[in-house]
Amino acid sequence: TARTAVANSSTILDIGAGTTRGIYELSQSPSGRGLEFRATGLVKHPEIRSFLGFERFHQTSGEFLRGFQNESIGGILALHSVEFSAIPEMVINRIDDVLYRHKLLPCL
Repeated sequence: TARTAVANSSTILDIGAGTTRGIYELSQSPSGRGLEFRATGLVKHPEIRSFLGFERFHQTSGEFLRGFQNESIGGILALHSVEFSAIPEMVINRIDDVLYRHKLLPCL
């Protein structure tokens, strides 16, 4: 399968990750090799400890993404996080801020 590697930003962020099981499974797959995985959510589910771990989890909303600098994220997973927001435009704007903008390299 094709994927995109991002020069200077190998961090993949899952916004609204729930228990972080999905992003954890991706991190353990061959597709996750060489990438850093982080997750956000509003609730610190106890299961996070068993999956991605609390050290890679940020308790913040998609509207603010507290703890992430501008242009620090190489890719974002956002399954339903935008549609569940009361202010989806704010989530989109913040995602645009944190995404690294340069040198996308297509990979297989």
